[in-house]
Amino acid sequence: MQGTPFPDHIAYLPSARYMGNKRRLLPWIHGVLSTLEFESAADVFCGSVSVSYLLKAMGKKVFSADFLNFAFVAFTSDFRVSRFDFRLCLGEEN
Repeated sequence: MQGTPFPDHIAYLPSARYMGNKRRLLPWIHGVLSTLEFESAADVFCGSVSVSYLLKAMGKKVFSADFLNFAFVAFTSDFRVSRFDFRLCLGEEN
C-alpha cells in the first residue's frame, strides 16, 4: 500500500513547548499511519493538537480530547476550517 506524503504545511504548525509534545515524532507517526487504511481517528490527551493536525492534514476525520482547556481552544480554532493553511496567516505564498 502506498502511503500518503508527509504534509509540507505541518512545518507551519504553531510550536507548543511542554513535556509530552509530539511534534518531533510527527514524521515517524505519519510514516506508520500512512500505511494503514482508516477514515477517522481519536486523539485522546491531544495536548498541543499536533497529532490531530497531522491526521486532519492527511484527510482524516479527527476526534480530539484533553483535560486542559487550551487544547480544546487550539483544536476548535484551527480545525473549524477544514483546510487551513498557516502560510496564508504568515503572509507567505506557496
